[in-house]
Amino acid sequence: MFRSSTFEKTLEVATSHLLLEPDWPSILLICDTIRQTDVTAKQAFQAIKKKMQSPNPHTAYYALLVLESVVKNCGAPIHDEIATKENCEMFSSFIETTSHENCRAKMLELIQT
Repeated sequence: MFRSSTFEKTLEVATSHLLLEPDWPSILLICDTIRQTDVTAKQAFQAIKKKMQSPNPHTAYYALLVLESVVKNCGAPIHDEIATKENCEMFSSFIETTSHENCRAKMLELIQT
């Protein structure tokens, strides 16, 4: 419980709408927390997904940066969690429904890589 709370606080910092640029130390701490299994891949992805759906474009964009870093740095557990048909449909829906061009472009970039 304590560790999950720490994860959520770090995610709040990393996706704050007040940031002027990505908070890479917080993003890397999130990756470390997932790799060390302090929080499960499922819990982590659910929290990131919630941030991606924020009405604030800055929060959503920073959540996409967190997602990109987690996918690149956390290995199979997070890949297995993300690479489901349901989530692929959610990513596709995100592209179609978001009104934020930066978020749409970032999601397209993530899908293509």
